[in-house]
Amino acid sequence: ELCVRISMVYALVRMYEGQHMLSLLHPGQIPLVVVMERHSLMGCTFAQFRPAQSEDEVHPSTMKYDPALSSIHLDDLLSALSDADEILWRYINVRAKLVALEKDLRNTMRKINNLEHAVLPTLRAEYKRIREILAERERQDRYTLKKMSRKSRFISHECENGLL
Repeated sequence: ELCVRISMVYALVRMYEGQHMLSLLHPGQIPLVVVMERHSLMGCTFAQFRPAQSEDEVHPSTMKYDPALSSIHLDDLLSALSDADEILWRYINVRAKLVALEKDLRNTMRKINNLEHAVLPTLRAEYKRIREILAERERQDRYTLKKMSRKSRFISHECENGLL
């Protein structure tokens, strides 16, 4: 809706005021100063941007044109453009958040893939090796226990028969 409003009012200004009035609206060579703030949310760091508020900032109402000599369409255009500023800054900040989230998501996916394809197979192989070692020890312990019980039965049997 705002784009339709801006394009309609822009066309009216071009029609009634001409290109010369639009060139007067240009702020000149004053650079736009942007303030960047870093925020962090759940481990994801992102930047938030906003225009700097300073005394030398050019406001649309202080442009190089005379409001008494221009049509009301020019004021409507300036109002629509100031409404668009808010939406554009919000878009810029949402876009910055999305880019930061995408970057963190890529890093997380890379870590997950590393775990799935490098660490987990190694851990599974180590688990299998440990189980085999424990099974071998258990088998050896059973064999030793069986041999000792046979020997103790043999000794107890010989003691009963008086052979010792």
